[in-house]
Formats: sequence, structure tokens, C-alpha cells
Amino acid sequence: MCTYNAFMCDETLEEFFSDCPFEIDKKGVIEMFTSNIKQTFKKTKRELQRVAPTVDEFIALFGLALWNGHMSLLSSKIAQLVTKNRQSIICELSKVYTRNGVNDHASRI
Repeated sequence: MCTYNAFMCDETLEEFFSDCPFEIDKKGVIEMFTSNIKQTFKKTKRELQRVAPTVDEFIALFGLALWNGHMSLLSSKIAQLVTKNRQSIICELSKVYTRNGVNDHASRI
């Protein structure tokens, strides 16, 4: 799992939780995280295989993931920027569909 400012995988979980300020069952938490990471990978791969996105669609998905809609903690100015960029990505993908002759692309989006 990665974000703008953190990277975590099952190999680094022990280090990630090494300075946790709370008394936790680190072994249990690490096992749960590892299980969740593996399940997320399996589900994501299964869905990507089912949908079989084109390169353009995959790039759009990546862009939408980076400009995700979790905006509750963002300032209104940044939230507007996120919304604008997400709309731009969808608009550009729609243009790609039109250019490639894909008329009924609403279900793909």
C-alpha cells in the first residue's frame, strides 16, 4: 500500500509498528495487515482481469486513485482542485473513447 507520503508492505510492517505509542498486539496487528494486503491484491487483480482495462483506462484509474475523493480533511481550495482534476481525467478518457469510436462508453467509465 502506498500514499503520497508513506509506503508499507508486509515485509516492512514490523518496522512500521516498531515505534507505535500504544500498547498493541503487534504480532496480531501485523498478521491482520498481512492478510488484508493479500486479500486486497487478490481482489484487485481479479477485478482488473474481469474489466480488462485498456492502457488509457488504466492510466485514468491510476490518476483517479491519486486524486482520490477522500476530501473530508482537505481545505475547500484543495478539495476543489481534487474535484477539478478528477473531472478532467474523466473528460479526457471520454475523448479517448470518442476518438477510438467507442460510442457506448458510460459502462466502461
